[in-house]
Amino acid sequence: DLDTESIEVQRMLRSFLAELFEIGVTHLRLDAAMLIYSESLAHILQPIPWDYVVQEFYPDQLEGTTNKQKAFQVGQVTDFSLGVWITQSLLDAGNFNQGWQNRSWAFKQLMQAGSQPSLDCGYKTCVKAVEAHK
Repeated sequence: DLDTESIEVQRMLRSFLAELFEIGVTHLRLDAAMLIYSESLAHILQPIPWDYVVQEFYPDQLEGTTNKQKAFQVGQVTDFSLGVWITQSLLDAGNFNQGWQNRSWAFKQLMQAGSQPSLDCGYKTCVKAVEAHK
C-alpha cells in the first residue's frame, strides 16, 4: 500500500499519471477510492486535465453531505458493488453449488436500470445497484 498522505508519494503518483496522460490516457477509474481521502486524490489528480474520472465507493461511505461533495469534486462516483450486480445480472452468478439458474429476468432489469437518475449517483445505472444492496 502507498501512503497517499505523503507529499513524496503524491508527487510520484502525479508524475506517473502525467506520463499516462502524455501517452493518451484521458479517463481514470479509481477502484476503492474510498480508501484515500478525497482531498489527497484531488491534490494528485487536479493538475492533469482528465476528460473523465470515476471513483468507486460503498454507498454507506458517502453518507453525509460533506463526504459526497468532496468525492464529487474529484470526479464521478459509482457504487463499489455495481460490477458484481452487473455480473450477476448477465451470468449465472451468485450460487454455483445450485448449478444453472434462469436469470433472464435479471437481464431485463439491467437494461432498465437507471431510468430514474439519482442525486446520490454519478451514473444512472448505479441507481438500481444501490437499491439492490439496501
